[in-house]
Amino acid sequence: MDIENLDTDPRCQTKRECWRCDATRQAEGDWYYARQDGEDSFAVQPSQKPIPANGIAVVHYASSGSAMLAADVPGLCRVLSDNGWLLVLQALERNICAIKVTGGNITLRHVTVLSTIEEYNQMTKLGRFYIDETIRPLTHNGGGM
Repeated sequence: MDIENLDTDPRCQTKRECWRCDATRQAEGDWYYARQDGEDSFAVQPSQKPIPANGIAVVHYASSGSAMLAADVPGLCRVLSDNGWLLVLQALERNICAIKVTGGNITLRHVTVLSTIEEYNQMTKLGRFYIDETIRPLTHNGGGM
């Protein structure tokens, strides 16, 4: 399979850019993003790099509270799906595709950035996403590890 994860830190071990939030490194190395006092929501950039136009970001996350995720700027990217632990975003033009989080906080677990929706469809058929530099099954708890 010749699909490349364009994100340089698929395990999310590096703090992502975020706005109106506090980021705390957890013991296992993940980053926990929580809204700052007085804020209704916050935004976090899922990938280390901008996502290509029509590219896909698959974001494996854990949430606390009743976190609701959406595109921070809907004109730049759109949510294709979100099942409460796996968010799929499509960039409408090359940009950072920031995620808007309301009602809770999140921990980013893994990110896969793909060049095209065709690559996403190919990986979906296989039931696999990047966990690290390899392609492995991705389950609710991060499986394949």
